[in-house]
Amino acid sequence: MSAKVKRYGKVIVLLVVLLTVLVLAAATITRLPAWSNHSGEADNDPNGQSGDQLTRVLSRDIKEIVAKRDYNHRLWQVVKEFEVVDPDTGRTDTEQIISHIVEVGCGICYQDEKGDFQVTDTCWQETKDGFLMDTAAYELQVGRTVGYWLCYTIDGDDLYLRPAGINAYDGVNIVTVAELDGKVEGAIDPCDSSRLVFAGAFGKGIDLVLQAGPDGYHQDVIFHESLRLPDYMNPEETDIFLYTELSLDDYCQNQDIEVFIGGDEYVDVNEQINTSPTLENIEFTKVVEEGGCLFSRDRFKFIDSKVYDSRVGVGVGANQAIAHKQLFRDEDDKTYLVETLGHSFFREAAYPVVWDYETRSGTLTEDEDWYAMPPIISVPMLP
Repeated sequence: MSAKVKRYGKVIVLLVVLLTVLVLAAATITRLPAWSNHSGEADNDPNGQSGDQLTRVLSRDIKEIVAKRDYNHRLWQVVKEFEVVDPDTGRTDTEQIISHIVEVGCGICYQDEKGDFQVTDTCWQETKDGFLMDTAAYELQVGRTVGYWLCYTIDGDDLYLRPAGINAYDGVNIVTVAELDGKVEGAIDPCDSSRLVFAGAFGKGIDLVLQAGPDGYHQDVIFHESLRLPDYMNPEETDIFLYTELSLDDYCQNQDIEVFIGGDEYVDVNEQINTSPTLENIEFTKVVEEGGCLFSRDRFKFIDSKVYDSRVGVGVGANQAIAHKQLFRDEDDKTYLVETLGHSFFREAAYPVVWDYETRSGTLTEDEDWYAMPPIISVPMLP
């Protein structure tokens, strides 16, 4: 036999082997279950106890187990019904798989007056006297105009706050650059009912927004144009101070609240208060009696005071910073949360600029998360 014939013979044998492999692979693929539930869950026998093949999902039902709610969790039950085919007999049967999904998020539920857990819905409501948000684990209430105190209530304890003004200081001169106009009326944002807007609260071009979240609220001062300084002030050496007045004495002395900086530096509210500017949290704790012992329970905290311009979220040239904060009591015995940031930020910013202090009353530190629990039962159903 010639070398050419031997070569062709080898080629034919290789082609036959390749064709056989392809046929077997195709047969194997056609026997695999072809379904997708687009949920990230595997629709197969979770216990590996059955040789039957799940061919398709007949039904899928998701419902919440309401009795399992707490402040930070919701539990969902997923019931899926499959068509099952015995590979030996070809008999068709039905099988049900039950699994659970846990939703985790700080303050996603709250207790109503009856003690039942409801889903948090941080929407402002207009009332006869002003505005109210009472569908979270805390409450906010404020009058119709920005000059009224904001009442921040957690477990029956009330703290009153209101914005006071914006000053500039260059080491020598102190100048008020924006004053609060207490007559400005609020309006619920028609596009986002968690936002209560006081347009022009600090004069033309400077708004104030109170935004409710599941585990605390934000006070946003929104600058639509650059802050103007007097000519005699050096912008390079000038800091901007944002003042918010607090009813701190009543809150601490009459409601057994203690104040800490960064979790361990105790603030004695009976003394003249002038804490050092810090990036740490300012924390408020409640002294409670449980089982004959005294415990300190977190009430809320002022966390990062974030300042950012309109490029944040766009991804190019974003300008953002964290303002320092401190507690300060003046000669008139008024106590303020004072936030401080260098004026240079405003000169380099793309407007609008948002100056956001945030309170947090929840106990979780992570963002909202979902995770699936393994299926817990696989039950054949009657045909």
